[in-house]
Amino acid sequence: MHGGSTISRRARGSLILPHPEMHQRPFVLVPLHEVDRHWRHPVLGLKVATLIVRLGPATRASIRQILDFAASACDKGPG
Repeated sequence: MHGGSTISRRARGSLILPHPEMHQRPFVLVPLHEVDRHWRHPVLGLKVATLIVRLGPATRASIRQILDFAASACDKGPG
C-alpha cells in the first residue's frame, strides 16, 4: 500500500503489493509488529498482532524460537 492505494499486477514477474500471502508469513509480520504495532493490513483491515495470532500455535512457537535464538546470540559478549 502506498498513499492509500494498493498495487495489484498479476503478470509474471510483476510486483504485487500487498503480497497476497504476507498475512501468512511470520518473517514479514514479526518485524512489521516491531516497527508499527498499530499497522493494519490494507485489504483485510486486521492489525498485525491479530494476523500473528492467526498463524497458529506451531508457527508462533517457531517464531518464538527464532527470536530467542537471535536474542541469545546478541547477548553474547566478546569471548
